[in-house]
Amino acid sequence: SMSPGSVNARVVRYQNSQFVDTAVILASEVVFDGEVIVLSDNVTQFVIVAETIRSTNGSTIKWFGAGTTADPLYPATQAAQGTTYLPHDGTGGTFQRRNGGNGVEGTIGQTGNHGITAPDVLVYIKKFTREPNSTSSGHSDQASLPDIDLRGQAGGQGQRGQRGGDGGDGAKGRKAIDGNFGDCRSGPGYGGHGGNGGDGGDGGQGGIGGNGGHIVIHHVRVPADTNLQAADLLTSGGAAGPGGVPLRPPARLHP
Repeated sequence: SMSPGSVNARVVRYQNSQFVDTAVILASEVVFDGEVIVLSDNVTQFVIVAETIRSTNGSTIKWFGAGTTADPLYPATQAAQGTTYLPHDGTGGTFQRRNGGNGVEGTIGQTGNHGITAPDVLVYIKKFTREPNSTSSGHSDQASLPDIDLRGQAGGQGQRGQRGGDGGDGAKGRKAIDGNFGDCRSGPGYGGHGGNGGDGGDGGQGGIGGNGGHIVIHHVRVPADTNLQAADLLTSGGAAGPGGVPLRPPARLHP
């Protein structure tokens, strides 16, 4: 996408929902006609300097991360397998087992991605555009501003704990050794036990939520007998992400 720029015009009108890369608007009149204006990730500060602003019901300025959660982390690869022997590896002695090694324990998952901080919105208005009052406030006129949603992005979930390694296969017992005259000089060896699977790691901590943006509105005194429609101004920080899922049972237990 393009870098944040500016718009300098007599009238700037937003009639369709759109994604906005513009950081500064300088105009005699800015009109929000019931649509949603979404600030892109390039915009860290959205500034409107206007003689007047007109806004109809449902008009909203928000940024792309409001109400979203940071991306999750991919699971880590499985921990290493314990020492293992091939099926034909009959190296065990008559009474000496060669057991497979235990799997390596899984590591703790990484901390989840942090939420992105919302941009700031600064509005400078010289005068309000008055229209006939449609509310029950008793005023003869009304003036309104768009809703502004600058909630910080929620932190991502912590990475899932690493899966413990598989236990290694035990060695096959040695074959029986025949004597010189066909008799058995030594019996077959014992096969080794398989190793225990490694414990899975604990889940990682959830990511930190992004900060909510600041909203600053500078305006002259509201005209007499005029109801200023209260806009919804949302600036809460993003919630912390949930912890990752632990993998506590062993990955595999050989007989």
